[in-house]
Amino acid sequence: MTQGKKFITVLALIATVASSNAEEIEIVNPSAEINGGIDGAAISNSAVLGWSATHGTVQNGDIDFGNGAWRLSYGSTGVVFQMTAHTIQTGESFSLRFDAANFLAEGGDPLNHDFNADTSSIDSRSFAQTPNWTNLGTGDQDSQATRLTKPTDGTRNAVLSHSADKIFGTDTGYTLASNDIFTITYEWLDALGWNDPTDRVRVTLFTSADDSVTGTRTDLVSMDSDLAASSDIYETQTSIFPAIPASAHGKHLFLAIDTVSNDGSGFGRLDNLTL
Repeated sequence: MTQGKKFITVLALIATVASSNAEEIEIVNPSAEINGGIDGAAISNSAVLGWSATHGTVQNGDIDFGNGAWRLSYGSTGVVFQMTAHTIQTGESFSLRFDAANFLAEGGDPLNHDFNADTSSIDSRSFAQTPNWTNLGTGDQDSQATRLTKPTDGTRNAVLSHSADKIFGTDTGYTLASNDIFTITYEWLDALGWNDPTDRVRVTLFTSADDSVTGTRTDLVSMDSDLAASSDIYETQTSIFPAIPASAHGKHLFLAIDTVSNDGSGFGRLDNLTL
């Protein structure tokens, strides 16, 4: 939580409430990502699931790379309420913990989700040469992962392929909690052989049997990009994943980037991934 002169902003956070008997109480829509999608809407709006306020709005962006894309902003005289389903019992007391989830942030990101940790001047680079990215496809780690051509911001970017031999996989460094909700944003373009009327980028959140990126996968949720609106021009995709199921609570979170295609051929580019 950060406080300015006039307004207090609650960044997109993972919040946990525990009662005096040490039982966790589920926070509804903890990072306020379910809100109707209108920047500046009142927190008291019924579309902002689980929250109410005497004064304040939901704001998109300016979250300092927190979890998701939204934050709650309210005036110094306002009050924000979290509407949990818990019924208070006589004598109960509560503790509240906020855990900021800062990961998959572009720009100096130690987990390399902007693909810039490899500073080589050589154009084509493999998965083996790309920090924190693993090829989960049928190909090996010497398969091409990134190039310097077709940049969105003058930097290295990922080369997507409709072939089954290439699937990008990464360790987010995050441990899941029940009902976590994630928003993903990335820039992408269609390239050689991409069929604009049918082909899409697919991002999948998953866990694994041995908590490694190459372990036996259990896919949790997937989101596909919109169809390309223009040819060979970067587009920004933002998607909100469904809530993480309770069965994944406490497990390590991994992410995979693949494509959806009817013909199995074609290439795309992707850069500046945030989650």
